[in-house]
Amino acid sequence: MSTEIDRIISGVVGGSVSIAAVRDPSDGTLRFAVTYKSRGIFWMSRARFPESHMAEAAAIALGEWLSAKVVL
Repeated sequence: MSTEIDRIISGVVGGSVSIAAVRDPSDGTLRFAVTYKSRGIFWMSRARFPESHMAEAAAIALGEWLSAKVVL
C-alpha cells in the first residue's frame, strides 16, 4: 500500500504510467495492461483489459494515486 511519502517520491523521481498492448499467446487476442516506469523499475499489471479505454482509465487512476506522469 502506498503512503503519502511514496506518492511524493514517485512524482519527484519522474515515474510515469502508461498502457501496453499484450497479445494473449493462447488465442492471439490483443489485451491491454497498465505499466509503471521509474528509474530502472518496471511494473506491469496482472490485469489485462479487453479495451484500451479501460486500461487508460486505470492508468489515469494509478497516475493520480502515485503523483506520476500519465503518458497515453
